[in-house]
Amino acid sequence: MEKNVKKVHMKKRLVQMRVLWLLLALLFASSDIINASAYSPDGLVPMGSAIGINISLDGVAVVSVTDTKNGASPAKLAGICAGDIITEINGTEITCIDDIKNITAGCGGRMLNVVVLRGGKECHFQIEPCLNDSGEYEIGVWLRDSMSGLGTMTFYDPDTGVFGALGHGISDSESGTLAPLESGVLIDADVTEVVAGRPGFPGQLRGKLDFSTQLGVIATNTENGIFGTLNNVQADESEEIPLCSDGDIKVGKATVLCDIGDGTQQYEIEISRLYLGDGFSRKNMLVTVTDERLLETTGGIVQGMSGSPIIQDGKLAGAVTHVLINDPTKGYGITIGNMLSAMEESLKDAA
Repeated sequence: MEKNVKKVHMKKRLVQMRVLWLLLALLFASSDIINASAYSPDGLVPMGSAIGINISLDGVAVVSVTDTKNGASPAKLAGICAGDIITEINGTEITCIDDIKNITAGCGGRMLNVVVLRGGKECHFQIEPCLNDSGEYEIGVWLRDSMSGLGTMTFYDPDTGVFGALGHGISDSESGTLAPLESGVLIDADVTEVVAGRPGFPGQLRGKLDFSTQLGVIATNTENGIFGTLNNVQADESEEIPLCSDGDIKVGKATVLCDIGDGTQQYEIEISRLYLGDGFSRKNMLVTVTDERLLETTGGIVQGMSGSPIIQDGKLAGAVTHVLINDPTKGYGITIGNMLSAMEESLKDAA
């Protein structure tokens, strides 16, 4: 069993590494290029299309620790917390929830040596399982080994097939920590409903995800966006626009591209304030929605619009990342420079 689990895990690792090497080859295919920072496209295609995201975690995430009918959660007593990523138990690599169930069921009540990732650091714990009323051993946790949702694609590079989306990372909803990526794909999605935002209540785009239609492969999940390659996209190079450097972004009028159920359209916004160089890696600008059409439908910025490209003076300036809970007409955006820097660093680290 242990050997089979490790073989499956290694196969996944090999597939992921092949994707990363392919992406690196596309981006940095030159004998003169030494590091990833050399990637500097002349232009990119701003997208604004709704996409479905489906990822498998590198390990199994602890959603919550819960007391059992017979007492406190054994995992909680051992020190396990929500947001921990279980990567190994008794020397066996963990790739899915069934791995944990099978090991726990066959433990005979013996202590489990558990390895977790917490905040990027490896931690070790010992859990003593308890018997439930059915005579089965349990450790008192709710678990998750995959995540899916709706977002917005920011850009596409027709020269390499590379895409960027979200403008922020995919994180665990309980702990807020960045989800470790084992593998992931973009899938087709249609926006079917808009829940408008109001002060104190963030709105949301709801949609239908088509898991049978794969649009591309997600190679990296970073604090500043997700990145990968698209499948068979025929983009007209005339759709490319130049990139706006951080220093050229200014307070004033701009537009945002997004799909709120009637296809990708352009809406008016205003860049109200800049936070460049102040350590706001994902919050480089404060944006205000001014377009009456968008305000009437969504109330401003809603969940699912993350990644919507921001365009100023005909140049790609960045992407929407967050909404202000107390004022949904306003939100934050990240610069395109910070998105590309995150992509470059993550690919360089993966190589």
